[in-house]
Amino acid sequence: MSFQNISSKTISMSLFWSVLENGGLSVLSLFALVIYARFLSPAEFGLVATALAFIELLSVITGMMFHDALIRHPKPTSRHYDTALYTTILLSLVFCLAIIGSSSKFEDLMKEPGSAEIVTALSFGLALTGFSATVSARLKKDFLFKKLALRSLISRALGLLLGVVAAIWGAGAWSLVIQYISMSAFSTVILWVYAPKSYTPKFQFGFSELIELLKFGSVSVTAILVQHSVKRVFVISCGIYLGAYATGLINMAFRLVDTLWSISASSINQVMLPVLSRISHDPKLLRRAYQTGVKLSCTVLFPIFFGLAATAPVLTRLLFGDQWADSTLFILVFSFMIVLQAPRIFAFPLLTALGMPSRVLFVNVVTFAYMTLIVVTLGIGSYEAAAGIWVGAEVIATIFMAGQLRRVTSMSVGLQFKNALVPLFSGITMFGLVYLTKNNLQDLNSEYLRMLILVFVG
Repeated sequence: MSFQNISSKTISMSLFWSVLENGGLSVLSLFALVIYARFLSPAEFGLVATALAFIELLSVITGMMFHDALIRHPKPTSRHYDTALYTTILLSLVFCLAIIGSSSKFEDLMKEPGSAEIVTALSFGLALTGFSATVSARLKKDFLFKKLALRSLISRALGLLLGVVAAIWGAGAWSLVIQYISMSAFSTVILWVYAPKSYTPKFQFGFSELIELLKFGSVSVTAILVQHSVKRVFVISCGIYLGAYATGLINMAFRLVDTLWSISASSINQVMLPVLSRISHDPKLLRRAYQTGVKLSCTVLFPIFFGLAATAPVLTRLLFGDQWADSTLFILVFSFMIVLQAPRIFAFPLLTALGMPSRVLFVNVVTFAYMTLIVVTLGIGSYEAAAGIWVGAEVIATIFMAGQLRRVTSMSVGLQFKNALVPLFSGITMFGLVYLTKNNLQDLNSEYLRMLILVFVG
């Protein structure tokens, strides 16, 4: 499908289904999060979160190795797709066996009984990602976001159902494992059921196609891997220095913030790469699209996350219960980071569309190096130290990403952030009003009524 054949209706419908997918998934995740918070302790939550951090790092490789390369490729053939498919299947199986073989070392590192069995079970979900990554990229390239949305919604609903039932029956941490494995299985099966018949793989493999895809894909996936490593290394380090309880609190905060991020930001970002890839030949149009995207994202995201920050203490007790009250600090800090995240949300798809994932890789390597250096030299001695380390990572990523965009697109730093100023002022004003209102409602006994008033004021 060429750029000329892409109508505004196609893009609009793709965005609609992407919004529906991410919004629906977020609602389901929030529902499950509330249930899990009532039946699982922070320590159980933290144990699975730490194990899953390792699994997710490897799933980035199997899921994204050829993802951007296939979407950006002007005319990929069936041999390109089949070569990518068989390679990712092989990688996922190798990673699965490697995790199983090293599970005992993981338990020694975490000093948590039963963690070896948990990481071993989670590895089977990782093995399934290799069977679906290529077809997922192909559906995005063809703007078939409806099929992707239905796949995600159905598989997530079924996986959450099994996980929640297991939690209610007292499965503890294993309920999260059941959710992950079943969701991966349903997702892979449904994806191939919904895929067009023309996607059916053939018994073919091209080494020249593999090398061609790896030239771009290796840099792109490394950039994504390093980016994901920052959060995963942070979570793992918190587990090592602060224990499973603290990791559970931090992961709960991340999941709540990420839920809102998925509803409001991921859907837009998901559509941007194929769109920007098709206008990458027109620098003026590309810059205009980027600036419009920044204005849109900040207008949408700032009120949502400033509102979350202002209501964090009330919302935490209301949704998760008193045992999760200590996660309020992290929810507050992670929510405020939207000031830095929203203006740069389209930087990665823009640089990738221009064929410059190495620029993104550079920024992610610098951020990862900072995180590693701080953790190794200073450690993480308290909740406040953990929050401060994460703020530092976001600041560094923003500064270096702005510099890369200025070099590539000639957009000054001021021009990059110009469209964020009005939404920022509005968001700060809203936060102040909600925060003052919350302080004046201390004598109100009903948490539900207090939250309703705060939402109305916001």
